[in-house]
Amino acid sequence: MKINKTVLFNPAVSSLNMGDHIIEAGVKKQLEPIIKDDFIVEISTHLPVSRQYMKYIQNFEKKFVGGSNLLRGKMNRSFRQWDINLLQADLLKNSILVGVGWWQYGDELNNYTKKLYKNILSTDYLHSVRDNYTKEQLNSIGFNNVINTSCATMWDLTEEHCHQIPIEKQKSVIFTLTDYNKNQKRDRQFVNILVNNYDKVFMWVQGERDLEYLKELNIDINKINIVPPSLKEFDKVLQNLDIDYIGTRLHGGVRALQHQKRTIIIGIDNRALEKKKDFNIDVVDREDMDLLENVIYDNFKTEIVIPEENIKEWKKQFIN
Repeated sequence: MKINKTVLFNPAVSSLNMGDHIIEAGVKKQLEPIIKDDFIVEISTHLPVSRQYMKYIQNFEKKFVGGSNLLRGKMNRSFRQWDINLLQADLLKNSILVGVGWWQYGDELNNYTKKLYKNILSTDYLHSVRDNYTKEQLNSIGFNNVINTSCATMWDLTEEHCHQIPIEKQKSVIFTLTDYNKNQKRDRQFVNILVNNYDKVFMWVQGERDLEYLKELNIDINKINIVPPSLKEFDKVLQNLDIDYIGTRLHGGVRALQHQKRTIIIGIDNRALEKKKDFNIDVVDREDMDLLENVIYDNFKTEIVIPEENIKEWKKQFIN
């Protein structure tokens, strides 16, 4: 019996954003039937890795790149979610994307990045991306082996699963803020709406400075129950309370949906807006915050539409 060797580029390793840990859990769950018998090496996407170390994984059978908004148009800039470069390209050949997304709107591809992606991304396997916007970016440089599967965290949000999510407002709510994308006026309005319309309000600290940002909003935090930055603590609230999730953190909302909680994402960037467009996730744009109170009191069904056939097609290529 041959035992294959697999690399998993993991966004949760060395990350202070608990959303990356939600992505990690989703990717590993979906890959488990595919790689359960393999030797697995996990490498952080956020930290640079030396050539000396990387050479050991050069000839591994598969290299999976797990989720997050790792792709961008200018990979030679100082900020990049996936810390790789052209000098490592020979070691990264045949990497396979798993629900990966594009960093931001307007981040157009330059020649350096086109060359990098053409050198590292597999041409033999189908790549899984999280939305059509990402698919179109890769299509534009000749990658036609790309399908929109949504993020791996969403693959179990089937019609049957969503039917179990309440349609009416709950008495409690848990929310999130985003420390790196601030709009104090709108975010203060958002949190005050929750405090004024729910009996009990919780905040989950998903990012490193989210709690500091809450304090900047000059809201009476004595009315807010703070949930520590761990998936275990977040899950405990979701499992034990009849509660809504409303927040700017997309993957906090996806985790709530996994627990069959009524969820409203506050859209602050391309990720939530593209997911609304492609998969019908319930999103209120932060610029439309005056609509939020009405949405809270509306009875609405969660009717997420995941691309089940694309997901099956992507998985099928790994079944011998």
